[in-house]
Amino acid sequence: MKKRKVILNDIKWIEALWRLIKLVTDEANIVILSTMKSFEKHVCRKMTLSFFKNSQSYIVNLEGKWRSLIAKCRSSGKQITFK
Repeated sequence: MKKRKVILNDIKWIEALWRLIKLVTDEANIVILSTMKSFEKHVCRKMTLSFFKNSQSYIVNLEGKWRSLIAKCRSSGKQITFK
């Protein structure tokens, strides 16, 4: 099994796929054998407030373009839909 270092700010979102976790970055999609609950317990406590858990299956990084998009939508009163 190959170990890989991932910088938290490089993560766009984290997706739970049954007993797997997929870390989506610009560079690659990294799949880890873990449940979301276990991943949150051990890793997410180190995450900053820029990460938002919007459901049981997704954690989204709100840094960068996401943060500016959310700020624009909040100021205009529009709703954001992630696909």
